[in-house]
Parts: sequence; structure tokens; C-alpha cells
Amino acid sequence: MKNKLTLVDVIAEARDLRTSLLNMRLMNVYDVDDKTFLLRFVEPGREKQLLLIESGVRIHTTRYARDKCVCSSWGGVVAVLLLPSRP
Repeated sequence: MKNKLTLVDVIAEARDLRTSLLNMRLMNVYDVDDKTFLLRFVEPGREKQLLLIESGVRIHTTRYARDKCVCSSWGGVVAVLLLPSRP
């Protein structure tokens, strides 16, 4: 079993995510723990998509809403500030 993601893994996952998240809007960034982020994408008329990113380990979409940290990290705060308020 692999312990880390390689560049080839990231490229393959980016191609897969491009098809599933195309034209969707990033609505929120959640900080699950110190190395894991949950990104919520939405588009009117489509089911919401949750993208789980664990730094260096995995990237995948899920329907399972994980528990989120009540305190926000600087990475999550910066990501939310960079989100445009209107499409």
C-alpha cells in the first residue's frame, strides 16, 4: 500500500475531478484537522459535491459529511477570503 501521493496520482485525480466538478462553485472550505480539508462545491440543479483533501495522502469526492473542527485554521481562513462573493 502506498503511503504518499505521487505527481502521477495528483494528475490522474485532477483529470477525474475536472469532469465531476466542472462548472460547480466552491461554497465553503472546512478544516477537518491539521492536515485535512473538506471543500463543498455546489451548482443549482445538481447534487452538492464534497472534496476531501488529506495533505500528501489522498484526494477524493465523498457524500459523507465529516465532523468539522469548530476552530478554523489559517489555511481555511485564507481560502475563504480568496473566494469571490459572486460568480
